[in-house]
Amino acid sequence: MKLLTKILLYKNILLSRFNKPSYSQEGEDLILSRIFEGRDHGLYVDIGAHHPLRFSNTYLLYKLGWKGVNVDANPTTKELFDLLRPNDINLSIGVGKISTKADCYVFNEPAINTLDRSVVKHNKSKGYKLLATKKIRIETLKNILKRYLKNKELDLLTIDVEGYDFQVLQSMDWSYKPTVILVEQLGSNLEEIASTKTYKLLNKHGYSLFAKTANSVFYIRK
Repeated sequence: MKLLTKILLYKNILLSRFNKPSYSQEGEDLILSRIFEGRDHGLYVDIGAHHPLRFSNTYLLYKLGWKGVNVDANPTTKELFDLLRPNDINLSIGVGKISTKADCYVFNEPAINTLDRSVVKHNKSKGYKLLATKKIRIETLKNILKRYLKNKELDLLTIDVEGYDFQVLQSMDWSYKPTVILVEQLGSNLEEIASTKTYKLLNKHGYSLFAKTANSVFYIRK
């Protein structure tokens, strides 16, 4: 009995030491925690943040002591972010190439809300229901960084905006050089990625492909 107790205790120690919880949809946060291993502070910008915990690429870092800016087009999410991520700056706006207003298509699954009209048909074909179309404010990533980072060093930029990711990158201020850029690239395998607009743009600005999950691609500064 004592031997069994010791075995169970040792097992629990191993699990607590090596097993980490993941809040991301595909374990992206575990890859990020490995890249930034040993860093108990840092700065991120999360575009298309969706939820403070659910499917979050940055909550695990937040728990470690990181801070940042969370941006989501859904006007109902800011209150929840302010409650659960009080150390972050939380914005309820969209991000695009120019400062304007645009339609946000709201579905019964908030994770697939989009500004891209072409994505609406695809979402409907998967059985999701369009609940509403809301007019929201769009701001450029450049302006967001200028206002809220004020020349601070950016460690991580993560973008997941359901078909609008490239437009967000087009509005980037490249005087900021985040160590890692994480972008959703649906349906791209490793052979196809090098021919995408996103890859070519990031490669032009000094980034190389580092890792990939099913739908997310990690680019790291060279």
